[in-house]
Amino acid sequence: MKQSLKVTIGVFYLCFALTTEAQFLKEKIDSISRQINESPTLTAYILRGQMKQVIGDTLGALADFSNAISIAPDSIDGYNHRAMLRRQLKDYSRANADFTKAIFLNSNLADLYFGRAVVRLQLAEYPDAVNDFTVTLEKDTTVYSQYNCLLYRGICYDKQNLDSLALADFTHALQIAKTAEAHLRRALIYKKQKKYDRAETELTESIKIKASAEAYFERGSVRMATGERVAGYLDMVKARSLGGDAAEKFLAKYEQEAGSDTLRFYNTPEIIVEAQTELFKSAAKEIKTTIDIGKRVIAWGRGGGTVSLPTTFSPSQGRMPTLFDFTNMRDCNSGIVQTARSSRIHILCIARIINDAIAGIKDKKIIQLARAIYNEAEELTIMQISADPSLPIRAPIMLNNIQENMERLQARLLQSNSSSK
Repeated sequence: MKQSLKVTIGVFYLCFALTTEAQFLKEKIDSISRQINESPTLTAYILRGQMKQVIGDTLGALADFSNAISIAPDSIDGYNHRAMLRRQLKDYSRANADFTKAIFLNSNLADLYFGRAVVRLQLAEYPDAVNDFTVTLEKDTTVYSQYNCLLYRGICYDKQNLDSLALADFTHALQIAKTAEAHLRRALIYKKQKKYDRAETELTESIKIKASAEAYFERGSVRMATGERVAGYLDMVKARSLGGDAAEKFLAKYEQEAGSDTLRFYNTPEIIVEAQTELFKSAAKEIKTTIDIGKRVIAWGRGGGTVSLPTTFSPSQGRMPTLFDFTNMRDCNSGIVQTARSSRIHILCIARIINDAIAGIKDKKIIQLARAIYNEAEELTIMQISADPSLPIRAPIMLNNIQENMERLQARLLQSNSSSK
């Protein structure tokens, strides 16, 4: 009932916000349409096209941008907006033509070269894309532009098997910003060169920054190539839990062949049992560590025995941790929570790490307890961000429920571990 009410309220507010925005845009479009009927202008067509694009009327937006070009064929605005929309629609050939026309009209704008470079990358016109990214690097020296151009130009070099140039660009990009994508790209080149140690190091760095299905899959394949069968299998399981299609297909094929006499991958069906045991041990260790941290977070929130939570929360008010934003959990990972102060860790982050750690564990009771912890933490967080007036009363009860389920989960892990020996 609580879950249903929570979802209903959330959907209501979302629909209200979307309806309000859609109504506003409709009224603005109607107003601009009346203006166009009286006196059509380049600006009016561009503005109406942008609004139609927002509401999903892509055909109407394309028509407006084309009309803008008809009115002012020597202006880059119509070509630029139509090119960006066509790129969004994956109509890359026409987008390339529009960007080229815009550049012909004004060759000084870096954004036009970058837009055309991305389109040419999609069209596999790699040398031309490299040229455009290089021009953009010269014209736009902002950090954001420099990083993106180096990353994408590196990809173009990689596609042409120009490994040294690609590695140089990815390395330069990492000097600007330490990103998971740049580490992953460098790893793929090392893997192609069969430099597996370097590839694994890069993939591990990528995973530390952002745990992606692709990074886990690639590290799994690298580890398997070097004989680390269990570690590779565990990475594949993790990749599958993150929604990786490649890992899903790999594991499905492996598990289908694992019982046969001619295994393609390992020639040893015992690997499944071995991996499941190692997976359980690894998950149990991470869950235990996270629960211990979670208990400290709850104790801090109670303020020594009594929870005192105001109706609104900010870093200077109340005792609710604020590091991890409910709508953006990118910074929520076991590495951070193990080093952060209890006052800086949100209980929802603890619940999420516990749920991530159970991926691959088949014990229904463990799964049930982990889900219960997450649901309670999620409800508490929603009450927090919505300034629910009942929060000061309900929060202590909910925190107690979370802690009790954590203790049950720890006991279940110990029981399962003992029975598997």
